[in-house]
Amino acid sequence: MIVDNEFAITVELRDSNELTDQAIGLTTYSNSEATVLSYASIFETLWTQVELDEQPAGLNDEKY
Repeated sequence: MIVDNEFAITVELRDSNELTDQAIGLTTYSNSEATVLSYASIFETLWTQVELDEQPAGLNDEKY
């Protein structure tokens, strides 16, 4: 999947043992703002979660 602020492309991988052009299944392209923003939001959330999970334990604890 490739997501930009203007478009999203998804590619289905049918067989990882095949050459690239033979392994590709269904491919979709969207320039719908709602679709692109939805995909971008999902990836941004996942990216943030990974960054938080990689921080040392207790780093996010607030002390008053």
